[in-house]
Amino acid sequence: MRLRTITASDMQDAMRIMREEIGEDAVIISTARHPKGKGVTVTVAQEEEPADLPVEEPAEAAPALGERSSKPAAASSGMRSMPDYIVKDVEQIMQRHGVAGETIDGFLKAVQAQSPLKDDSEESLAALLESSLATAYRFEPINLLTEGYRYILIGPPGAGKTLTTAKMAAQVVKAGHSLVLVNTDNRKAGAVEQLAAYAEVLGVRLEVAESRADLKAILKHCDPTDRVIIDSAGANPYAFHELKELAEFASLIELEPLLIYPAGSDPEEAGEIARAFSFVGVQKMIATRLDVAKRFGSLLTAAHHATLAFSHASASEKVLEKFDAITPQSLARLLMDYRAKRH
Repeated sequence: MRLRTITASDMQDAMRIMREEIGEDAVIISTARHPKGKGVTVTVAQEEEPADLPVEEPAEAAPALGERSSKPAAASSGMRSMPDYIVKDVEQIMQRHGVAGETIDGFLKAVQAQSPLKDDSEESLAALLESSLATAYRFEPINLLTEGYRYILIGPPGAGKTLTTAKMAAQVVKAGHSLVLVNTDNRKAGAVEQLAAYAEVLGVRLEVAESRADLKAILKHCDPTDRVIIDSAGANPYAFHELKELAEFASLIELEPLLIYPAGSDPEEAGEIARAFSFVGVQKMIATRLDVAKRFGSLLTAAHHATLAFSHASASEKVLEKFDAITPQSLARLLMDYRAKRH
């Protein structure tokens, strides 16, 4: 098996090249926005590659979970003097949550750039964690009360997209606004019925789109001020045909995709999955299942690997429960929670 990197103007163009030059059996290894500006790069694997196609050199193996990178750290000029034992304390917090080694390395640089602590209390450590998170990550909550948005929720199977759709809808209804729900999930049995039940309880309009053309027609007939939330089918991030089908929906120019990702999953795989979904243009992540997880390394690693902004969090299966924005303070509190219970 050999690797090939495709550079294209967007993911639709990249998938067209993959289909025409490699075929439907190509396996997506990684995706990223082009470092020099607009466009994307997609690395794919193929069983047999023609001799005239460029072959990507094997990348250096990523460090094992919780292991520090062997690469030398960047020059520390300009960084304030943070005591080593404080840095080590933060590193242990990250390791306890299973954060991948490369992500830890990047985060510790943000820690070292903060002002030294005034004391060794847990409160000061939490404040350091909060300021470091604000430096290392983006936090961009969505405003569900704004008119005219078009959100499509994407993610792997079982991530909680339908429940999150209902929770978002509930927030809009409680504020006295109207919206349109759309279901594009023609893969999971009972998917339409489940969202229809939520829509009936909330008293909102539900549309069903079985194809990209259907979705385009529904959006065309929506008022420009209508709020629209679209629930998509769970897509296997390692199956090219499922990602291609998802991209056909998500690539409609008026849509903003939101990645729905559960806490408590394997951090290394979370990074790979987030990169796979990033090629459809997703820039924000909604975290789910916070109520049934104690380790949140998957969320930190996913956001780091795919340069995603934290948006909101779902911590309950109840539709009318809070749907709070993720902030540096709330995320730091989640990471520190086990220490508070230990003391």
